[in-house]
Amino acid sequence: MTVPPSAALTLLADPEVIGTMSLLLQHGSTLIVDVGGTVRSLLCDQLGFDSRYVDERIGTIFLEGKPADDIDQAVVTDGLRIALSAAMPGLVGAVLRRKGFYAAMRSTITYRVEEAPVAL
Repeated sequence: MTVPPSAALTLLADPEVIGTMSLLLQHGSTLIVDVGGTVRSLLCDQLGFDSRYVDERIGTIFLEGKPADDIDQAVVTDGLRIALSAAMPGLVGAVLRRKGFYAAMRSTITYRVEEAPVAL
């Protein structure tokens, strides 16, 4: 199933259930998407994010729990876990930021394309 670029998800909740909703969103969800393309292609072509938004507002992308810098090379495989974050504060945020000045400080934990599992 492919989500059309114009699709939108809006969650409306009474103030009493906001806490419960935030817990739900913190645990993530599963999306059925086409695999084999890049992470950028997933975000922009399948989920409808604007490429400029991805570059300017999504400060950190984790693939399998590892910060990823090159979303134009990282391939989406079946079961890949992706987490998105806006800019995080402090030194940790600066170190984890995509293509950031301090990215070299996390070289041992950075997601590498050659580590990616091969889709069958």
